[in-house]
Amino acid sequence: MANLHRQGAEHGVRFSFDGPVTNSRSSLRLVLWAQSLGRNEELMAALGWRHFGEDAPLSDPTTLLDSCVEAGLDRTAAAAVLAGDDYGDAVDASHAAWAGLRKLQGIPLCVFNCYHPHLDVSQRLRVSGSAPAAEHARVFREIERT
Repeated sequence: MANLHRQGAEHGVRFSFDGPVTNSRSSLRLVLWAQSLGRNEELMAALGWRHFGEDAPLSDPTTLLDSCVEAGLDRTAAAAVLAGDDYGDAVDASHAAWAGLRKLQGIPLCVFNCYHPHLDVSQRLRVSGSAPAAEHARVFREIERT
């Protein structure tokens, strides 16, 4: 990260990864809407600068609508997309397909990348972030034994 911060500073760009991690479903719905209008790249850039440069939450309606305006999209039309669930099915289907390919069942998912010739890491060292603390402790004990 230090290298990214240094390189950014050399070009007048501030990078920050201190912003909140929030649900990005609404922003993704807006990106698909913007794509239907040929403005998805502009919206992604506006969202990216706000999130990674200003620590703005991607779930905040003001952040989303301001980004849409910056991308050349109509604020009222964007607000209408946010008010409904347009493009929600496409976002959900995309997430499900991505997660299915990676055998993810919850987010966050902690994957402990350890190697042991007699340990099946593909299942035994994967635990959902929302799992009980005892399950995390079990995985940590397993790692310690290897």
